[in-house]
Amino acid sequence: MVSDTPEPSLGHPLASELAPLAPRWNLEDVTLTNLDYAEEAAVASHVEPLTELAAALRLGLKVATLRAWRRQQRGPAYVRLGRAVRYLASDVDDFLRANRHGPPAVM
Repeated sequence: MVSDTPEPSLGHPLASELAPLAPRWNLEDVTLTNLDYAEEAAVASHVEPLTELAAALRLGLKVATLRAWRRQQRGPAYVRLGRAVRYLASDVDDFLRANRHGPPAVM
């Protein structure tokens, strides 16, 4: 619900000029729980790209192993951003699942 009451001044010289541009929210209509924040953090952790070190730690490998695998076109999928190499957590998890060996899962 939009509130018709004006926002208090923030003490910034442009606050009065920018106030009409800002949306006005009635905070009584907005409720966030710790679960909402936990869900956002879980989604962000699978979306945020991992550094070589973070991916290596997640896989229990050395960074040098990941670099060698990239040269050999092995290992998890990666993203190159200029000279930087990043791994998506979902790709690392998929790589782990694809390379799982052992007895078949009982359903």
